[in-house]
Amino acid sequence: MILRWSLFTNAKSEKNAQVLLNIVRRELSVEPKAVQYEGDRYSGHRIEFELHYPQAGRAEQCFQLLKDAEKLANSWTLTGVKVPMSGWSNRSRVGGITQMEWQELDPQGLHAKSWRER
Repeated sequence: MILRWSLFTNAKSEKNAQVLLNIVRRELSVEPKAVQYEGDRYSGHRIEFELHYPQAGRAEQCFQLLKDAEKLANSWTLTGVKVPMSGWSNRSRVGGITQMEWQELDPQGLHAKSWRER
C-alpha cells in the first residue's frame, strides 16, 4: 500500500517545514519518500510525501496506517474504506501543523481522488 500524505502547516519557511517533517518522521514507523515542500512565507508551507506499507495483507496495512495516523492527529474523517482509502483531520497532535490528509495511491502511482473532489 502506498499513501500520499499532505501536511498543511503554518511554517513561514521551508527550513521550518523541514523541522516539522523531522518531528513527523520520529513519530512514524516508516520513512517518508518523495518529499516535496510547497508554499510561501504568507500562507505557510504544505509538505507532501509518500509512505509505503510493506505488510503482507491489506488488513495489516490498514491497521498500521491507522496506528500511524493516530500518532499524528485525532478525529480523523475516513472515506473510501474500500480502495482507494483517504483520511483528513484538522486536530493535529504536532504543533505547527494545521491539518493533514492522506490518500491511497493506485499501484501505478496515480493520485487517488480527494474526498473534496468526489
